[in-house]
Amino acid sequence: MLPLKRWRAERENRCASGRQRSLTTTVSTNAAFASNDYLGWAEYCPVDSESIDGCDSVSGADIPVRGAGASPLITGHTTSHQRLIETLCRFEQSESAIVFGSGFSACMGAAATLPSDGDLVLSDQLNHASLIDGCRLSPAETVIYPHRDVTYIEDRLRRDRNRFEHVWIITDGVFSMDGTIAPVHQLVDIARRYDAALVVDEAHATGVIGANGRGTCEALGCHRQVDVRIGTFSKAIGLQGGFVVGDAEVIDRLVNHCRSFIYATALSPTIADAVTRRIDAIDRRDSAYVDAKDRLHHNVSKIRHALKLDRPSEQCDAMQTIESSVPIIPWIVGEDRLAVKASDQLRKRGIGVPAIRP
Repeated sequence: MLPLKRWRAERENRCASGRQRSLTTTVSTNAAFASNDYLGWAEYCPVDSESIDGCDSVSGADIPVRGAGASPLITGHTTSHQRLIETLCRFEQSESAIVFGSGFSACMGAAATLPSDGDLVLSDQLNHASLIDGCRLSPAETVIYPHRDVTYIEDRLRRDRNRFEHVWIITDGVFSMDGTIAPVHQLVDIARRYDAALVVDEAHATGVIGANGRGTCEALGCHRQVDVRIGTFSKAIGLQGGFVVGDAEVIDRLVNHCRSFIYATALSPTIADAVTRRIDAIDRRDSAYVDAKDRLHHNVSKIRHALKLDRPSEQCDAMQTIESSVPIIPWIVGEDRLAVKASDQLRKRGIGVPAIRP
């Protein structure tokens, strides 16, 4: 359960003291005297390039590339950002959304801001560094649980739930190094039974996993039961930025308290417009998107088979099926030096496979 009562009381205090924040849409950054657009390049910058996605391109001419000019709560929240937020809400079937300059900022900010002192955070052992850093910044007590170990989570909550006002279970949807997926459907069940809130980072799943590209939560049939979902525009979307979706109370909490949102210059409006178009394309299942997704899954299946990585998993059938389409394919060779050697040999053959080491 989300700590709505506590958040509402805090909001009432902010309102009473004149400290409640809300986003004001800025039509033009040029008219914003509070902007930190010192050189006047946020609205228009001469760029030496022939093609930038999201802009009209004229060979040999300047290309309009806009910067936000300031943080979102000053003058950086433009009509482009508002349009993107509305698009995200439709696509994610969520009440509200917030946009960040990067996926890292979105994950770190959410993990650091949503839990409070007196709360418990349960974080998966293999969560992304952004979630780990956010948990470290949070005033809540954090417990790292063994990777995907739902039994550990339940045992811990059975023993300690009454010690904490609120509990947060935080997990990647798709784990970025191993290519495994979180048992989100089981975590939803545990969260319900123990009155906990569930936060899922869908960075590597948005646009790739799920019938409609909404990620692991959709693929496991619990999209609407997850309290907070995080994503990025730098993976399948192919651009830049991050987002958090959830109830209006969740987003209000982030707008008013999340430091990686409040104190950072907003995402470029040019990028926001391009992201909006690409999410629209996914949402309407544009033929170019469908073809690209099908091609991706075909290639994933082909590579997994060639590397003999398509053997049955210990997970249930639903998770095994989903994992077979995840475009993260770890090839474990066992030692750092062997990984580097294999990577170098592949690179000489024109195949870019980085060596990932602890």
